[in-house]
Amino acid sequence: LELGAYCGYSAVLMGSILQKRGGKLISIEKSPELAEVARSVVDFAGLSDIVEFRVGTAAGILPTLTESPFELVFIDHLKAAYLPDLKVLEERNLLADGCRVVADNIGIFISSLDDYLTHVRENPHYESHYIPSSMEYVDSIDDGIEVSTYRKEAA
Repeated sequence: LELGAYCGYSAVLMGSILQKRGGKLISIEKSPELAEVARSVVDFAGLSDIVEFRVGTAAGILPTLTESPFELVFIDHLKAAYLPDLKVLEERNLLADGCRVVADNIGIFISSLDDYLTHVRENPHYESHYIPSSMEYVDSIDDGIEVSTYRKEAA
């Protein structure tokens, strides 16, 4: 599951791995225009049978999902929605045991993600750690991701 498609770059990366290993990616994008750009990029990459786009807010779409629990959730959309959307996934049992939740842009938006980070770092259902990196295409800007492993049974 991907929250925030933007131009389809991450959907192509994840989709190409899923094409080799099996699986499907659902990508949720709020903007119809950006979803169309991302869909075109995914089509060009030959991954349309792997990546499915759903247009709308994550808050509107997540409660309607009926898929099996997700093994990977990549969060890269509105920063204020990281925690509320993760909580919807938890409440609806949409996270598989061992699911990796990867939150992007933690480094550059850390001041607005305190609640999210507290949740995944202090919740006994998660083992979480920060991986520093630089902003894509701009090595001089520090950024990073938070990788959290979800466990149905609390540690």
